[in-house]
Amino acid sequence: MPSPLTDDSDSDEDRRPSVEASAQIGLSAFDYPSRSFPPYVQIHPGFPLFYRRFPVSSFQTTRYVSCHRISESLTVLFRDSTKISGATFNEPRFPLDLYTPRFVKGTGREKVGLCPICVEPEDRGGQNKKLWLSTKFSAFNYHMQYSHGISAFSAAPFSPPMVFRTKPRNQITKHERSQITEGKCHKCSKWIPLETIKDADVKVKEIFWWKHAATCHHGSTIEGERDIFVEDNFYQEIVQNS
Repeated sequence: MPSPLTDDSDSDEDRRPSVEASAQIGLSAFDYPSRSFPPYVQIHPGFPLFYRRFPVSSFQTTRYVSCHRISESLTVLFRDSTKISGATFNEPRFPLDLYTPRFVKGTGREKVGLCPICVEPEDRGGQNKKLWLSTKFSAFNYHMQYSHGISAFSAAPFSPPMVFRTKPRNQITKHERSQITEGKCHKCSKWIPLETIKDADVKVKEIFWWKHAATCHHGSTIEGERDIFVEDNFYQEIVQNS
């Protein structure tokens, strides 16, 4: 995959580790609040990113703010959509869209999009970092689906496995796992391996499930799954004025 471009010129504050780096060392960059699921959905502590909530974008166009008459005192919450130098505001499909880049740069082969989750402040669940990724060569799509678990189809999080099981392996060779954790899909009812047979760490443990979900779910979610968003002032303003 093409290397992502980062632009931290607007801030020299200390950064927390990225989601990828945090997963690699077994820590969470942010104490993510969890979504809500029906009782039959098993919560696995080894895959915390399956369950996290997400911040809605704090970037909204002037047209959206004025059209919905958001109160002057709260308008200041929303960041100016013209304030990222050299970038063009990219209209999302809808205000709660978690997938679409809010800003793009360049054209054709050089076109890149800004991750709408990483750019948010850390206290909202982002990384306060401008991460630019190629839209032409799918780096943006790969990052959103396999680092954040956001569906390109629905612009919302992939549903997690309903339940888990551990399956023993036979004929194990050196540096291979003796057992594999699997998760059951709500859409196809198949058991999906959540690990490779190689006994080695991966940067984002949830990636194998998300790769299955990207090809299988097509916008389908577990019935009763809710509370997708961090319900802060940004979220409340958008919901009340949509």
